[in-house]
Amino acid sequence: MIDATFGSLKHRGKLRDALQSNNIRFCFVELTVTDNAVKKRLLEREKKTKNISDARFEDYDELNSSYKPPNAFELTTHIIADTNQPLENTLFNIFKKVIQIKPLKI
Repeated sequence: MIDATFGSLKHRGKLRDALQSNNIRFCFVELTVTDNAVKKRLLEREKKTKNISDARFEDYDELNSSYKPPNAFELTTHIIADTNQPLENTLFNIFKKVIQIKPLKI
């Protein structure tokens, strides 16, 4: 699992190359959500003491503006999931899409 710091084509390309060179199957799952929901979640997260994410409210605009969508090659291993819905629904939809992916020949 990777986070928004892999929002650039360059970073995802390096990861993809490393995975492919080690014959590791992978899939990029892009999580979409409204700006308001992201900001609300980030503010709520900051109130919690135990937090494994480095993302902070003040980082949102920079991360969001630096994001580069997947290119044509990445689309073969790319799933988009809407996270504006309950977590269980999001996970169900992701898993449903993952099992439909045809394996890449490496």
